[in-house]
Amino acid sequence: LLHLAEVPATVGGVAEQAGAHQHAAQRLLGDQADLAGYVPNGELPERYRQLQPTAFVNVSSSEGVPVSIMEAIALGIPVVATDVGGVGEIVHDGVNGFLLSAEFTDEQATTALTTLVGAEPEQYQQWCANARQVWEQSFNEAVVYPAFAQELQRPATTSGRPLPNVGA
Repeated sequence: LLHLAEVPATVGGVAEQAGAHQHAAQRLLGDQADLAGYVPNGELPERYRQLQPTAFVNVSSSEGVPVSIMEAIALGIPVVATDVGGVGEIVHDGVNGFLLSAEFTDEQATTALTTLVGAEPEQYQQWCANARQVWEQSFNEAVVYPAFAQELQRPATTSGRPLPNVGA
């Protein structure tokens, strides 16, 4: 159980989860909780800007490469997340947030979050800048798509020799 006094929390999700979220958030955070429910993708960046969150938290037990975390780092928001699936490709532990093991303890989650919340302003701003930089270098479509297209245009090779022209 984690309770950070004076730190507002926003909980999103689908309508069916709203009742459970409402109960849990009100019990844990009282008036500090904002239960947004479903927010359309086009509205997320502005919502994040309005909320000015200290961290984005994703403690899923399984993931692919989560777009929600990419969206957070695109806005320079440090992340605390479980190291499952492709999360480690986005969150670089200690650089733009913190990774928790899939079987993390409450103490580990508390330590990661309180480290972000209690950081000196210079350190916190560095995590924010690093989050944005990871997005710019690895997930910004203006950078990634051209590099991917260029890679597709290169001849495929194995062991330094061209692959056979199959089907020709």
